[in-house]
Amino acid sequence: MKSLPRFLISIALGLGAVVGAIVILTRSLASQEPLYRGQPADFWADHLNPRGPGSSNEAAGVLRDLILPQLTRRILSDTNDSPSTLWLVEHLDQLPGIRVDFTGADARRVQAV
Repeated sequence: MKSLPRFLISIALGLGAVVGAIVILTRSLASQEPLYRGQPADFWADHLNPRGPGSSNEAAGVLRDLILPQLTRRILSDTNDSPSTLWLVEHLDQLPGIRVDFTGADARRVQAV
């Protein structure tokens, strides 16, 4: 009789682990907007307009030192996605209620341009 509660607890823990793994995979595979010093590129582009010499100079430095090198690197070297990543995204998207917001390599390069 003691084995039935253990069995049910084991089933519940196993299902919880599977659901947790799916949630973690979904979030880790989702494409996220890159941040530069904690802000998106649009924030720094808006600060290029003269609001004051400090703000404009900092935005120009971030653009020159961080944003442009990263975008150039993405254009030149972000050419392929891992087949296992594509397989995971395809199969996770088939699960009910799951939508992985994944951007492929071609689209990432286009966004960088």
